[in-house]
Amino acid sequence: MSRLFVVLEQHGVHLLIADTPQRAARAQWVECNPGIPSEVRATVHAAIQALITQDGNEPGAATLIVGMTWLDIGEASLPPVDPASQRQLLRRERDRYFVFDEPVAVTLLPSATTNRPMLALACRASWLAEWREVLATHVAADVVIAAPVAVAQSQGNGEWIIPSGSHEPVDASAHVIVEQHRLVQIRRHPAPSPAFRADKATPVEWATVVRGLLLETAFPPEFQLADESAEIAWRRARTRVAIRRAAIAVAAAFALVWLVDSWRDRRLASLERDVVAMTELTAPVLAARERRDRAVVEQSLLAEDAAARTRSPVHVLDRVAERLPREAFVQRAEWDGSLWRIDGSALDAAVLVPRLDAEPTFSGVRSLAPSTRFLDGGRQRSSFSIGFTVKDPAPTAPKTEGTP
Repeated sequence: MSRLFVVLEQHGVHLLIADTPQRAARAQWVECNPGIPSEVRATVHAAIQALITQDGNEPGAATLIVGMTWLDIGEASLPPVDPASQRQLLRRERDRYFVFDEPVAVTLLPSATTNRPMLALACRASWLAEWREVLATHVAADVVIAAPVAVAQSQGNGEWIIPSGSHEPVDASAHVIVEQHRLVQIRRHPAPSPAFRADKATPVEWATVVRGLLLETAFPPEFQLADESAEIAWRRARTRVAIRRAAIAVAAAFALVWLVDSWRDRRLASLERDVVAMTELTAPVLAARERRDRAVVEQSLLAEDAAARTRSPVHVLDRVAERLPREAFVQRAEWDGSLWRIDGSALDAAVLVPRLDAEPTFSGVRSLAPSTRFLDGGRQRSSFSIGFTVKDPAPTAPKTEGTP
């Protein structure tokens, strides 16, 4: 998008439109008195419209360059505070630094040399506000800079003559020395020092200045002519940017938390599904392993008991069968390695505990549950649940020598 450059000189307004440094700027000179914006409004509007029509490209913004005719130069030694406070001090104590007796717009530029005070430029704030209003009909002036600043930012190192108008003599111009894009000195010509010789300086061409300014992405406040309204607008803009950044940061934090939480929920659900699937897949294997473990335990118990015949399950069951009456039925027999339990039914369950207690290898014979009577095929029977343990076999005396 193209940009409109408006240079306020002594006897006229220099208008230029350019979009890229490579493309030559279209220019038009309007001879008028820039000191009275209200009287030249119609003339400037017509010239801007004609230049826009000729260029065929509507500018998106404007840069207002204030020539040396409308500026006063001051050298300021200010306390080491922030630039906004320094500009405020200059505006408040303008009578110490400038010739204006009304509110001013100022720009404060540190000198490139450390042994000199900072350079300050100022113009009348009301006059500058009128020119902003004139340009606002076509495009807003978002950058307002002094002519020496424009030269320093675009031309680089050197000595430059800034003319005050197209028909002005040399002594109505300004002599500027620039080092590393910083203003070292500004003097109106003729200068009292031999260092300001007109033959050493190069006349400024605004088309060249415009190409250099197009390379600048932004002009910080200290490079611009700022009055109170501009400072307020900049503070509000900085506040809006800070609020917007804070809101973006908070929104990003919430979004990040939500994304992490959502990812965690999805991950947890995925893991739960995997657990269910793996459980279903491994259920037969786990059941088989459980059966194998039980078999191993049973086998180990049987192997441990095989050494004592009186404690072997087969022997115990044989002794139980011998002691129980023929009409008794054993429905379940359990052994946990020490305690035996037999459940079943008999015609008379009360006689079973004494009969089993009479077995020499059994001990602790007792009833584990109350007996229940019921009819079985017309005959009355009783349930039983009896527990007991098997005595450890008596140790065998070791054979002595000579014993047969």
